[in-house]
Amino acid sequence: MLIHSAAGGVGIAAIQVAKMLKANIYVTVGSPEKKEYLIDTFGIPNENIFDSRSTAFAADVMRETGGKGVDVALNSLSGELLQSNVELHCQMGYDG
Repeated sequence: MLIHSAAGGVGIAAIQVAKMLKANIYVTVGSPEKKEYLIDTFGIPNENIFDSRSTAFAADVMRETGGKGVDVALNSLSGELLQSNVELHCQMGYDG
């Protein structure tokens, strides 16, 4: 599961649900402080945390998942970042 803006209220709730489901969790955050918060509070591995302010997260997710991508993405991005999220899903074989 890919959770964008994971240090916010909705993101934290999504992390808790994903942990209950024993899902592999990948997240984006907007600052080093938020990254440290997720590592310290939820045990999200450093390599599963990506920059929400760059389109590089799509390539990062593909790299970390061995090209498989994710089954679920909770999106809160807009503009160019939203487009990268959509392209990530298209690379994974989704068309909508």
